Parts: sequence; C-alpha cells; structure tokens
Amino acid sequence: MNLSVAKSRVFGILKVVLLEQCAFPIVQSEVAGYKVLMLPEELRRLFDEGRASVVRINSIEVANMIPDFGGRGSGESHGLLPHQDHLDPSGDQRRFLMLSKGTNGARGASTLILNPSVAAAMLPYVQIWLTNSARRLILGNERAYDRRFLISPEQYNSCFDVDGGYEQVIATVLGANATAQRELAVRLGILGYLMRGPSADCSMQELMEAFPGTFYEERWEQGGVVIIDNPRVFHARMGGNNPPLQRNFCI
Repeated sequence: MNLSVAKSRVFGILKVVLLEQCAFPIVQSEVAGYKVLMLPEELRRLFDEGRASVVRINSIEVANMIPDFGGRGSGESHGLLPHQDHLDPSGDQRRFLMLSKGTNGARGASTLILNPSVAAAMLPYVQIWLTNSARRLILGNERAYDRRFLISPEQYNSCFDVDGGYEQVIATVLGANATAQRELAVRLGILGYLMRGPSADCSMQELMEAFPGTFYEERWEQGGVVIIDNPRVFHARMGGNNPPLQRNFCI
C-alpha cells in the first residue's frame, strides 16, 4: 500500500486506521442500477482481516479524484440517529460507505461511527421518544415523510398516531425469525425515519453525553475520505448536513 503514515486507534473495540496517503485507482461498477466504485484490494484487506472498522484517508487529493455519483444524505437540517444505510444492509452488495470532503476547514457537523454493541445500548434512549406520549407528540408535530424511506406513508404515520403503531411496523418489516442484528438495524433505521427535526438534535446530544468515548467522532476539520464497513458498524450525524458530504458506495 502506498502510505506515508499509517496509524491505528481503538474506540472501545472499534478499530480506526488513519492513512496519510493511499493509491485509489478508480474502477466503476453498478449494483441494482446504482453506480458504485470497487474498493482497492489493499483497503479491502484492512477490513477483511479485521484490522479496521473505519479507514480515514487524510488526503484532499484522494478526496477530489473520487467521482460524485450523486448520493446525498438525508435529514439536511438536523442530526441523524445511529443507523446503517439501506435499513438492513446484511444482504446488500454495496458494503462500503465512503464519505469525502475535498477541502480543509470545519464543516459544522460531525460524523459519529460506533459498533453494534454500542448502538444496541443506545436503542432504549432513542425508543423512549416513541414510548413516552409527550415525546411522541413532539415527533408527530415534526413529521416529514421522505419517499426514500423503506416504509409506506401509512406505516410512517401510524408510528405517531396509533398506540403501539411503531411496534406494529417493526413486526411487519422484520417478519418471522429475524436475527438480533437485523432487528437492531431495522429499529434504529425506522427511528431515524421518524426523527428528522429538532428532536433528532436533542436525542443525539443525549447519546453523546450518555456514551462518551464509545464512538469515533469525525469532525471534518481536515479534508479527506472516511470509509466504513456499513454492515458491521453504525454511523450517525451530529448537526445538519451543511455543506453536504459527497457520498459513494463501494463493493
């Protein structure tokens, strides 16, 4: 691997590899009609051998050479709860999420990356926004359905308007014999659909205060590229998505 510096940091059991430089040949492919990139083999090996859950390339040059396939984050004005992209990514070929920032300077929003065990511990802190009637009323007043959500508008609204509606939707989406891993991803993913207003900022602040030191926080003060193994970790955002990061998926 073409590196000038390589370091590793551990956050709980989350392994973060920091690279100063990295050869990144651009090889495009397609999955289910979506353009993707092929992750270079030397980077893939870091993930497959268990040496990394997150790779951070501290190179503006690499960030600016990566094409923009038009992926955009959601929840533009507020934070975004811990989640895995595609709701349940276990069977999705688009394994690696790549976030790029081609300039130095503070972004105004941080990316948080955490292990499933930490996400599972956070889940009760988030679900209280649905089980507590006063908090659920706040969420209902903030609702804003997005056609990209992997639940219907009727299911979405029932989570706010029907007692037990959230659990009914979870049961429908999960089906029978769901694994604990799938249930965690689905629960947090749907909660992320339901919390897109100021309540998401409040919830993220609660989580950061309750679980200090258990996640990797990428503040984006330096340009570069962050790559995560989407099925193996969760990620979140503290602050609005402004300016938006370039997002690509790799296989």
